[in-house]
Amino acid sequence: MTDELEPFFLDRQLHDACRAWRRWRRELRQGSGYDDDPLQAHRSVSSRTTFQAMTDLGDRDPLAPYLRRWVYRLAEQRINAQAIASVEAARRLQTYVIDEPDHAQLSLAAIWAQALRDEARRRAWLESYLANSQSLSARIGLLWERRAEIARRMGAVDLNAIELCQPELTDVARALLERTDDMAEAFRGRELADHLTLALGHDLDEGWPARLTLRSLVELFSETSLFQGLSLDTGPFPSALAGSSFLRGLLRLGASWVRATAPQHQPFAVAHDPYALPERRMGALFVAAACSPAFMRRVCGISGTRLRARTRAAGRVVLLHARTLALRVVLRSAALEGRKAFARAFEADAERAFGLGLPGVAAGSLFRMRIDDGASFASVLLAAKQHSEWTDEHDEDWFRNPRAVDRLRSEAELSPEITCSKADLQAGTAALRSALLDALG
Repeated sequence: MTDELEPFFLDRQLHDACRAWRRWRRELRQGSGYDDDPLQAHRSVSSRTTFQAMTDLGDRDPLAPYLRRWVYRLAEQRINAQAIASVEAARRLQTYVIDEPDHAQLSLAAIWAQALRDEARRRAWLESYLANSQSLSARIGLLWERRAEIARRMGAVDLNAIELCQPELTDVARALLERTDDMAEAFRGRELADHLTLALGHDLDEGWPARLTLRSLVELFSETSLFQGLSLDTGPFPSALAGSSFLRGLLRLGASWVRATAPQHQPFAVAHDPYALPERRMGALFVAAACSPAFMRRVCGISGTRLRARTRAAGRVVLLHARTLALRVVLRSAALEGRKAFARAFEADAERAFGLGLPGVAAGSLFRMRIDDGASFASVLLAAKQHSEWTDEHDEDWFRNPRAVDRLRSEAELSPEITCSKADLQAGTAALRSALLDALG
């Protein structure tokens, strides 16, 4: 084996490549970097040759399976860099002249932002968004077709085994939809604008800090040493639109906590998951804690009838979020199959999940899919299971218990789990259903 493919040398190279890749992805989110190609300088560690070498090495080197997943993740991003940038440019740079609800020339990102902010005219903003999003949807559909083609060219026979934390995750997602259909029935059959209003959770606004910042979120856990001595990098937070904005902020806070506590003595490819299951799981655990009545009473200062109303609002927001993630996991195989299959599946599955009659041409531009959706979905179930177990073990306010926090910090020093069993996901589904039934009454 050449020096370039020696596992520990390759691990260091992958770490450098990952830093460049993450900087680029953040730049795209902030509206720049469209012409950059950050992984071109790291082509040797994100190639079919290197991927095949790690595949051939197999179990002869315990580091090889971890390296293989990182090589594939970065290879897909390098090969698809132009297509990924094209999607972001279609969302953020290309502008459209609209007449409703205002006459203006705006990007799709700006139209969507207005739809989120302007509740009174949300329906009109969404109509303008849908009327102009066909090009964006086409680019997203093409990107997923390219991902399927890359898998074939790379020789990745089972793409699910690489990109998903559990190969049967789609079955688990369908089961989650079935097991929460009864609770979701109260929110079905509404227009997209009404669905978005319910998902944003304006009735979940009370009790949060005045502003959504890293400091304000960390202070929610100030009674413990959970964040003591950590250098956290969440990136800038957007302005809070509703109560759900703080829950999304907690997802990002959990991810940054995992990155900050990643075991330094472990190789990079072992300590960090390319599809971010540990990061997503910790964020989901923070959300599960924040949506509990104990957190609302003791941290947010809410009690009495207001507590009951806020608990119901949190349950609804979490229910819709979990079902959205399940929908995106279910749509994944159709997106990989091709744009026609994606459009057909989108119409049927959006109707099945939320009762929304959406056109197939909106596939991709609505309920936007990401490669790490599997990790995001699984994390909700795994966090529900952990929250239930820790409530039994450490009491309902485990997030204030020094022993529970010490346990989190100690477990962070171990090699993170990047896969999960179907049994754990099923137990998580049961725990989530039970928590949602309690919240929604």
